[in-house]
Amino acid sequence: MALEQKHLVAIVVGVIAAIGGIIGAVITVRGNDKTEAAQLVKVRCDPTTAAPGATVTLRFDVKVEGDEGLRLGLGATMFVGDQEISDDSGGRVVTVIPGDSTGDSALTRTFVVPASVPAGEYELAGELWRGEIGAAGQEALDDDSCSLTVTAP
Repeated sequence: MALEQKHLVAIVVGVIAAIGGIIGAVITVRGNDKTEAAQLVKVRCDPTTAAPGATVTLRFDVKVEGDEGLRLGLGATMFVGDQEISDDSGGRVVTVIPGDSTGDSALTRTFVVPASVPAGEYELAGELWRGEIGAAGQEALDDDSCSLTVTAP
């Protein structure tokens, strides 16, 4: 590849990375001319109503672009008042091939509703991580949430 082409690739990748940060896409560069991207399109709760102690499945609609698969962690956090409750027991790290993992092909993980959560409506966030979930110094790449109604036990 000529020197001018390498500079052009670097400029294009920089512009794509800047745009990706604005629209929520995650972009990493591997080598001189390969770009990989992952975007969390939507998170869905199934079921949308559960009692304390019940298991809820989160369905992650994800799009991956590029030549290779990406290792992505699927995290979950429930917001109860000013408290954030994470459930690491249902977290998964998966390798996602390029393309859409949406609808019936959505990625999944489970979340156990804490027994101490009172009845009410809460936000349950699904988080997309690069590799391991909650690794030191890392932040979630992208997140989306669904509404979960917790019923009385």
